[in-house]
Amino acid sequence: MQELRQAVAHLEYSYDKARILTREKDRLDEESLETWEGFVSRFGRVSDLFLKKYLRTKILIADPGFRGELIDVLNTAEKMNLISSASQWYEVRQLRNFSVHEYAGAKFTGTISRMFELAPILIQTKNAT
Repeated sequence: MQELRQAVAHLEYSYDKARILTREKDRLDEESLETWEGFVSRFGRVSDLFLKKYLRTKILIADPGFRGELIDVLNTAEKMNLISSASQWYEVRQLRNFSVHEYAGAKFTGTISRMFELAPILIQTKNAT
């Protein structure tokens, strides 16, 4: 939990810093682009920690025999009321995966914008118990 809370604190910082920046890649200077890259990296880190460590651990505590892929983890977490929407968290994961490989290309603005919209959900994970 400490690792997740620290990662969320870093994401919150980047989220606040990026709030005033344009999302149009061709209008970004190097400093602004660096800020967005930090945000994207921190978004990915929080999503990894929450999905791969926190949720999986909570599910395994409740069901030690659980074996499943990400979608199974998300659906089970939703049933356990650990998350409110499996589909929303699946989108978080897809954005994280896309950003690792392609976000700097033609879909930069859309990807960054959607990540920014979903960031508050990741920030709320600091309240997970």
